[in-house]
Amino acid sequence: MSTVDELSSPEEQADQDDDATVAEEEFVSTITFTRNEDESDALPPTVTAVDCSCTSNDDDIGSAVHIGRIYLIGTAHFSLESQEDVRKVMRKVQPNAVMVELCPSRAMMLELDNNNLLAEASQMSFFSLLRSMKTKHGITHGFLQAALLSLSAHFTRELGMTPGGEFRVALEESKKIKDCTFHLGDRPVNITLRRAVANLGLWHRFKFLINMISTLNTKITEKEIERLKESDMLEDLLREISGQFPSLAKVLLEERDQYMASVLRYLAFEEFHRALSSKTMPRPFNIVGVVGMGHVPGIVKNFNQDINIKELTRIPARRRHPILRFTVTCVAVGLCTYGAYRLAKSLRSLFF
Repeated sequence: MSTVDELSSPEEQADQDDDATVAEEEFVSTITFTRNEDESDALPPTVTAVDCSCTSNDDDIGSAVHIGRIYLIGTAHFSLESQEDVRKVMRKVQPNAVMVELCPSRAMMLELDNNNLLAEASQMSFFSLLRSMKTKHGITHGFLQAALLSLSAHFTRELGMTPGGEFRVALEESKKIKDCTFHLGDRPVNITLRRAVANLGLWHRFKFLINMISTLNTKITEKEIERLKESDMLEDLLREISGQFPSLAKVLLEERDQYMASVLRYLAFEEFHRALSSKTMPRPFNIVGVVGMGHVPGIVKNFNQDINIKELTRIPARRRHPILRFTVTCVAVGLCTYGAYRLAKSLRSLFF
């Protein structure tokens, strides 16, 4: 039976390692991750296998000992094919643990079915979301969160299907595997957004918000619909927008790659310690990671890097920009006033 775990936090790994023996700590400290190509024919092409090995202390040579494998499944969030890839890999490798690209505040995606999510998306608009956003972290933060949610809802309405189906399949399949644990491995979205806002200057904040809002009115073509099914278009769009704002690309994409790589390392250490403490003969572990395909290269790149999780989760001090707050408020009021004017004009022509 699977258990859903929010993953206490990778920075607590050091505290848990204190329970290990000195010999185990020396053994574990040599763990390395290398990309594996052996099973490329047996698994979907969207899967990247990463071997986990340790240096054995049993001989003078220090032979590398295989201790487990991580299977990274690169998905497109609006793709039925990606859902089938996840189902196929889960059933084939029977993982000890599964990590998905979600954080606790987005875990609701795992609970609602496709029809409910479609109904929710049909009622969402940028301004309804903006009204529901609490602005205790600043009006720019509220605008950014509303814009990102609206963008996802826009894609959902255009395609007639909801994102994140691969995560729901992963949870469903993990429940069928004995002792398989399920983990939410993405950095909390609130931290990501607050760090993103802190990295933008006054002018860039306003420019980014205008870019995001203009994107919401874009009609998705048939060609783009097919692209959505074959690639992580939401991440691609963020990369495209972030190209104008390098500091945003670092926060929204690169830092999350590092965070999820650290989470997978943490799970590997955890499974390895569990195997060492087992009364039976230790067996190599299997871990499955389900992430947008745009994140796979960055996660693989960061497996063997020293990652400062405390820095990645640090929330910069809030900078107040009364001019930006006033400007954004004026834009919102202006748009609402224009909408009311257009409505009144239509009613007048209808009844008079």
